[in-house]
Amino acid sequence: MKTRPAFLKASLALAAIALLVGLTGCQPEGLAFNQHGGQGVSPLSTATPPESPLPTPTPPLTPSPSPTPSPTPEGIPAIIYDPLNRFSVTLLPGWYAYTPDAKGIVGVTTISNYDKRLVDEPLPGSVRIHISIGVLDAGQSFEQWLSDRRALETNPDLGGGGVTLTEPQPYTLGRYTGVTYIGYESFSNDSFTIIYLLTSDGRIVGIGVRPVGALALPDVLSMLSTLDVSPKLLP
Repeated sequence: MKTRPAFLKASLALAAIALLVGLTGCQPEGLAFNQHGGQGVSPLSTATPPESPLPTPTPPLTPSPSPTPSPTPEGIPAIIYDPLNRFSVTLLPGWYAYTPDAKGIVGVTTISNYDKRLVDEPLPGSVRIHISIGVLDAGQSFEQWLSDRRALETNPDLGGGGVTLTEPQPYTLGRYTGVTYIGYESFSNDSFTIIYLLTSDGRIVGIGVRPVGALALPDVLSMLSTLDVSPKLLP
């Protein structure tokens, strides 16, 4: 079977999430929590591309020093904060989080049930969650934004060839409402869930979950329901 470059094959689940901020080449940098008791471990120290199929050229980002992780008491959930996208979510024991650099241009928070530093290829049962935030343009409706986004997600010139999408369905997550749908990759026989939520001040939360069935897992729903998005910054 014909294969695609690694940065495409591993990333199509995040097509829309990456498009939310037009990103490629962010550095996942922040706290990563050990699944054996919640002990903080050092995040990745080198620039690593996020999972996105969009090979859009962007200036290279300069890695900044990794922050010193704080220990988390065993068995206690930890609130993580994405300083770039400005949202928080409660991380349960047994999960790892990688947040982007606060000084970065663009970025995605990645949550997984395995330590990405130690695993080259995710094992069966692995779950990945990606969260980023964008904003509606002036005068743009959420419906217009969504229509444009779905067109980009299936654009072969942007890495979306072979991707088909189900119809959007209304979705509520915590105190936010929006839509959810599923994307299918014909070349890998893989699928993923995409969620878009609209905040009261026009911010859009993009969430990608792989594999599809992971969204029904109690831990995943429990963590995502704690999502708290900060208000949009005034110009």
